Amino acid sequence: MSFVQDIDKQFYHQEGEAIAFELDGKITLFKIIKIEKLLLQKGKSYNIAGIEIKAPEDDFFICVAINLARTQFNTLEESIRALKENQVEWIFQMSPMRPSGIYSTPIFKTNHFVKVFDEELQAFEAWKHDFLRGMAGVW
Repeated sequence: MSFVQDIDKQFYHQEGEAIAFELDGKITLFKIIKIEKLLLQKGKSYNIAGIEIKAPEDDFFICVAINLARTQFNTLEESIRALKENQVEWIFQMSPMRPSGIYSTPIFKTNHFVKVFDEELQAFEAWKHDFLRGMAGVW
């Protein structure tokens, strides 16, 4: 039995996909920058959801790097229209998550894909380097 939950070992979306979720009656969009399987080494410490965890065995989880839309929308239809019209401004940040963090709130497929920029991928690679050294966290 592994110490990483099964939910964190699978993810059913694609890089570049825009996903929506509802928070406080508003629709928020995020785009998936990168999906990567991260290997955890037995005995190394990792910051997972704000908690330092020492891996009791070799394991892995799926890491999902996302950026959020600056604007929240009143309806899913309004958010999809903004995506289609290329009217969504993305907040450049690095918020890597585990699938359990993403699925903790109901999400909605928009069936829309957006461009992932080199800067976003480079930011993910820098974060991943720090995470694997125990100097950054994942949610």
